[in-house]
Amino acid sequence: MFVGKNTARQIKSLLNQSRRREQSRGLAVSDVQYAPRIVRVRKVGGAAGSATTNCTFTYDFWYKGSTGTSDPLNSAPQQPTRPRYPNCQYSPPPDDSEGLAYFDESGWHLLDVYQEFPLSEECE
Repeated sequence: MFVGKNTARQIKSLLNQSRRREQSRGLAVSDVQYAPRIVRVRKVGGAAGSATTNCTFTYDFWYKGSTGTSDPLNSAPQQPTRPRYPNCQYSPPPDDSEGLAYFDESGWHLLDVYQEFPLSEECE
């Protein structure tokens, strides 16, 4: 799946922030440790949002190509760190959609869910 220029910039910025934080603590930083990977996601909670409320969808995620729904990579359902439009309704992605996540010393973090997008033209 194609990642747009803005999303790629946001990902690069998040990764650089993590690297700088670790370097400031005197820890060694490995590109492999922070390399984002495509994951399989499933919506497990939250709401789509509306003209007066924010989207709060949360997800569990697994390695791409894995099957089943036990033992997700994340320890608790997560919202993507990619910013969402405020007060906007979003589409729920189908089960087993693709997303992007990375791992660092605190665990797995969901960056984006590819098929989650705003439904209203007012949001764009």
